[in-house]
Amino acid sequence: MPYRRLPTTDAARIRALQSAIECADKLELGELAFTTRYIHPLRNFLQQLQTVKFQQDQSWKQLVDQNKEHHKKAYKARLYLGHFTQVLNMCIMRDEFPAETRRLYGLDIESNRVPSMLSEKQILKWGQLLIDGETKRIRMGGAPIMNPSMGKVRVWYERFKDSHHSQQTAHKSYQRSTRQLSDMRRKIDALIQAVWNEVEDSFTSLPDAEKRENCSEYGVVYVFRKSEKKI
Repeated sequence: MPYRRLPTTDAARIRALQSAIECADKLELGELAFTTRYIHPLRNFLQQLQTVKFQQDQSWKQLVDQNKEHHKKAYKARLYLGHFTQVLNMCIMRDEFPAETRRLYGLDIESNRVPSMLSEKQILKWGQLLIDGETKRIRMGGAPIMNPSMGKVRVWYERFKDSHHSQQTAHKSYQRSTRQLSDMRRKIDALIQAVWNEVEDSFTSLPDAEKRENCSEYGVVYVFRKSEKKI
């Protein structure tokens, strides 16, 4: 015998809700195979599920579509910030700047190492420190560092920063909609199960094949095992 299978995907949940609502819309209340108290929850959950699922899909699409370009901007920002730090250190090695100059940029005055910028958080941190440090040094009368200039460094840093913010916003939106869907699914599954139970009870006196056919109009899904043939 085929067995009834509740929805396991959001697309299947949407189809189940839509089928039950369509039956409620086209049939007289006395003909409906489930009680009318479920009609309002069915409509509400369908609208909520479609809305949140759309938000999740859009957030994921943004993350995927912008991922390649975002990594390019991160690479460029890291490259320019690293090169700027190297030039600063070379100026110090040539005695053009005192070692204490590194302090303006948040760098260790005793080290000529370029700080790690492997993570995006580190790029944001050191980008701001280097920009602020160069601004302070110039205000104190120092000549701007060139090749790369802070103008070029700032352009790629700001591009990365904007992209990072956009990706973080999309990621938070995706996580929020995913949590909402997780909470919503339990309630929707319970509602669908309750509706399907009443639908099957309404047609319980019919032969199995006829019962399944009538229940299927309400969205009830039956699955035949591999060893069974559909009658």
